Amino acid sequence: MRKPAVKAPPAAGRASRQPASGSKEGASPSELIDARIGELADWRGGTLARVRALIRQADPEAVEEWKWRGVPVWSHRGILCTGETYKAVVKLTFARGASLADPSRLFNSSLEGSTRRAIDIHEGDTIDEEALKALIRAAVALNTGAARPGPFQEVKDEPMTDTAAEIRSVVVEREIPHAPEKIWRALTEPHLIEEWLMRNDFRPVVDHKFSLRGDWGAVDCQVIEIEPRKTLSYSWAAHGLESVVTWTLTPTSKGTNLRMEQKGFRPDQEQFYQGAKMGWGSFFAKLELVLGRID
Repeated sequence: MRKPAVKAPPAAGRASRQPASGSKEGASPSELIDARIGELADWRGGTLARVRALIRQADPEAVEEWKWRGVPVWSHRGILCTGETYKAVVKLTFARGASLADPSRLFNSSLEGSTRRAIDIHEGDTIDEEALKALIRAAVALNTGAARPGPFQEVKDEPMTDTAAEIRSVVVEREIPHAPEKIWRALTEPHLIEEWLMRNDFRPVVDHKFSLRGDWGAVDCQVIEIEPRKTLSYSWAAHGLESVVTWTLTPTSKGTNLRMEQKGFRPDQEQFYQGAKMGWGSFFAKLELVLGRID
């Protein structure tokens, strides 16, 4: 193990040519990640650069992407992990981390969900490089079908710094008297989605790009992760808002606890934030009416 090198040079992976939201025209995701590392003129830039190099060593075929208004992403037949930088932490979020064995106990954040797990790296923290590379290889194997999901090693949640206070979420959570299977249909079948949300060309396939269309305009979306009847996550971009919507279904004795979180509202997007709070309440009401009608 060693401490992140503050001046570590970037080690680019294979770049996706996906256009970058909010970027200069023609810039590749790898170039945008280079720029992000250069902008972070402190320990965070060195840490992100070192982590990037380790990902490249673990998986030379990893694709570098730039999503959700400035988040580095590494993919291999689906997202492996993201590299978010906040004021006090560099966060690596593994899209399917809950299905990865973690014998070295690297995961120390986002431990409560059924899909994602994260590693928070603070200033001065050491990086267990071999363990991190092993996690990356395991994530690749899981995405490519070369390994079955393994048990997640439970880790006690320690108090952590609030690193993303500037980003807000809208959360709606209700217990609904219907089975997860029925709710999953309403969340993933296009004709049912249209009844409670908007017209769409959704398909339940990771990385599928789709749009939600209303009389006022359209929302550009992309499927991020899917765990049938348990978790659905997709990006939600419209009019300068870059956010992620995540649905979580948990069976209960009376039906299903349905939780929706839309994350990504910046402090200068108060109008979007308030509109989403009102809008999702209305969408949930329509969703429950649809659920009452379908078999």
